[in-house]
Amino acid sequence: SFSKFYIKNRSLILKSSYILLLFATVNGDFKFGGSSSRNVPSNISESTNHRDTGLKQQLKRKITKNFFFDLIKLILPYHKNPAESRKIIFILISQIILLSSKIFLNLKVASLDGKLVSNLISNNFKNFIKLIFIWLVIGIPISLINSTLEYLSSNLSKLIKINLTSSLIEDSYFKRNNFYKIIHLDNRISDPHQRICNDIPKFAKSLSTLPTRLFNPSINLLICANQLANYGQNIGGAEGTLLLGLVVHFSTLFLKLVSPKFSKITAEQSQIESDFKTLHSKIINNNEQIAALRGYHKELSNLDLAYFRIENFLKSTFRKIAIYDLSKTFIIKYTWGALGLILCSFPIFFSKNINKKTISQDFIRNRRLLMSASVSLGQILSSKKYVDEVIGFSSRIIQFRQILNDLQEKDDGFPSTNNLNHNDNLISFKDVPLTTPTGQTLIPSLTFKIDHGDNLLILGPNGSGKSSLFRILNNLWPFTKGELIVPNYSLIFYLPQKPYLIKGKTSLKGQIIYPKTLMEFNDENKDLKIRTSTIDRIWNILNILELDDLVDDDAENSVSIDEFDLIKNWSEELSLGSQQKLAMARLYYHRPKFAVLDECTSQVTPEMETAMYEHATKALKISIISVAHRTSLWKFHNYLLQFNGDGTYIFKKFNYKKRLALQDEKFLIEKNLNNVGSLQSRMNELKIVKENEFIKQKSHSDLSSLS
Repeated sequence: SFSKFYIKNRSLILKSSYILLLFATVNGDFKFGGSSSRNVPSNISESTNHRDTGLKQQLKRKITKNFFFDLIKLILPYHKNPAESRKIIFILISQIILLSSKIFLNLKVASLDGKLVSNLISNNFKNFIKLIFIWLVIGIPISLINSTLEYLSSNLSKLIKINLTSSLIEDSYFKRNNFYKIIHLDNRISDPHQRICNDIPKFAKSLSTLPTRLFNPSINLLICANQLANYGQNIGGAEGTLLLGLVVHFSTLFLKLVSPKFSKITAEQSQIESDFKTLHSKIINNNEQIAALRGYHKELSNLDLAYFRIENFLKSTFRKIAIYDLSKTFIIKYTWGALGLILCSFPIFFSKNINKKTISQDFIRNRRLLMSASVSLGQILSSKKYVDEVIGFSSRIIQFRQILNDLQEKDDGFPSTNNLNHNDNLISFKDVPLTTPTGQTLIPSLTFKIDHGDNLLILGPNGSGKSSLFRILNNLWPFTKGELIVPNYSLIFYLPQKPYLIKGKTSLKGQIIYPKTLMEFNDENKDLKIRTSTIDRIWNILNILELDDLVDDDAENSVSIDEFDLIKNWSEELSLGSQQKLAMARLYYHRPKFAVLDECTSQVTPEMETAMYEHATKALKISIISVAHRTSLWKFHNYLLQFNGDGTYIFKKFNYKKRLALQDEKFLIEKNLNNVGSLQSRMNELKIVKENEFIKQKSHSDLSSLS
């Protein structure tokens, strides 16, 4: 009864068995859950920088549905960019259609190969030439399909990069100063640049090739198995194919044992390469200090150590991959090939009813189908490496996104909307502690208020909280207590001691209008009158700051906006003093209501420094909050905030004349106190001289009386 049932449903049973066997084989190789060997990798090896030690927990996290959902949301942000998402879906559908067409044509080629050999053996030249012509005709659409698939993969990679960049960079990385906080206030990753510049392009490239690497061999394998089941009706040919499938299944289990964890390798390699690149970046950014300190031997030692880590890692990886490739090549190419030849020979050696006219054609066709199925299964197993690479890169990207979301959406100690308010004419701290991100409290509770029109001078020793105040004011550092009232951040301008100039060769205009872009500048100055007025204002700014020599001499006679488009590497062309002047030109150009000046004029002459402050406070009516050690600048301030260095502070109205008088008196007293020692020594010397004179006079008197 079982035999009758099997014979009646033989084709369905065999095809179902093929599908189940394929599923078991692929699932055994791409097992994403339930085993620690298929975990989402950490982006860090044991010796990675201590800032990334928290990421070791990623080794414990298995790939779940949420992982893939997060990945799909990044790749297909349909609610944000539906047009790009539709393009990706269209490309995927097009790839499936083209791959299906290619498989159908490959089957035709396999059939043609058998017929060609049959006609060659039977010496039928006419049919042979006819089949050759058909074979060439079929090659045209196959070539076109291959070229189109390559083109679609490249476009898919580009679209994935666009969507990822938009989701991570535009929507998260540059929001609420997250690019600053992820480095200074978060200790989970230290290489955002590596994840943006390296991981995203590699992830996009690997992911864009997966549809071709997975769909094409999978469908091809199923179709070849189906064809073999249909052709192998004699001498248990189909059952032999199933037996071969069982052998293939168990051999893939062996390959799994020797297979490296490509996802972990990918993530760790990205991390150690990032550390190596970071060291080079630090040398480039601090080249002058390193050269002046003769620190190249130490830096070379650090680079050698980082390179040694890369070298050891790659040697270990290459050994594992070599063992895997050796086993895979022998099993897939030779073991499966030999079994396929044996299976194809069964009808020839053991069948009683052999059609000698079609025997060669059937052998070539079946062998071609078996070889195609073998190659397809090998491609599926090889694609595991690319799947693991995608998992490795995606785990780093998703973790990067999660950290950005934590910084952006969760409290995490950052100012809440209830404690931070805006008033364009007021800066107010009320019971706000000055606390560093490491938890060190510099001022337990700070309270002061200045209105627009007031100017605040901040004094205090190093480490007392001056820079911390500026960071909290600019919403760079968190505060958890008190209330902070600040203007809209577009109305506050910050000038540090070392000015920031746009790196590389840029125009003078671009440096002055920063952070505005040239496009924004042109949009604001489309009208000729407005444009002329802006040009005149820039010229006036350069004249005030004695920077007019930066523009060609012809500009004095023919004022043109093109004169400010002079391209130079300004950070190398200008001295530090001229760079501070150029930074002040930005302040004059933007004319904010408030400006934070953190020793931003320390490298210019006292006369120029005074002129710069006077123009900012009196001509432009900018309220300044400044750290200035030169007493010549005190006259521009009417409020004083003095940090004592012990957690206490003084905030009061500032009378600079009284303060200067007290300062002069203090210097005089200190000078006198310093002279006390020398005066005391002189007094002792005079006493000795006086005593010696007295003794001398007494001795002379005694001698006179004796005589």
